[in-house]
Amino acid sequence: MTRNQKQDTSTYPEITRALAAQQAGDFIIDGEIVAFDGGQTRFALLQQRLGVRHPGPDLLEQVLVCYYIFDLLWAG
Repeated sequence: MTRNQKQDTSTYPEITRALAAQQAGDFIIDGEIVAFDGGQTRFALLQQRLGVRHPGPDLLEQVLVCYYIFDLLWAG
């Protein structure tokens, strides 16, 4: 869910799958989704994925994203 309370699971299916695979109960985390160009994050690269519902295989391969978790707010 975004900071604006919008579901974003279909935009980042690889992150959705990774979080769903966790061997944990319910949890609330905070973090940042980023895209890298070499060793640096590039917002312009990430923008290619923003708002794209159900990105195709080509876009998923061209714009790899990472989710950096920096806070565990709640764990059940």
